[in-house]
Amino acid sequence: MLQNFYDRAFVFLKLVEQEYASLGQSRAEWESLHLRFLLYYLIRFKIKSDEEFCLYHFQTAYRLYLDKFLLEGATLN
Repeated sequence: MLQNFYDRAFVFLKLVEQEYASLGQSRAEWESLHLRFLLYYLIRFKIKSDEEFCLYHFQTAYRLYLDKFLLEGATLN
């Protein structure tokens, strides 16, 4: 089931990688970050099925998450 959610968000996640390419993260670091946030998101919002997963909400939450850490000067690892 996790793979289904990841597949639905895949294009968006690749766009995020391109937008934040200046951070110099490796592909493995990006994959780790994407999966960690996806797991957090699914648990936080108690999402158990495809019907409960709203891609737009996930995208918004992920962008807010990234912006928060970038404003604090934290690394994404």
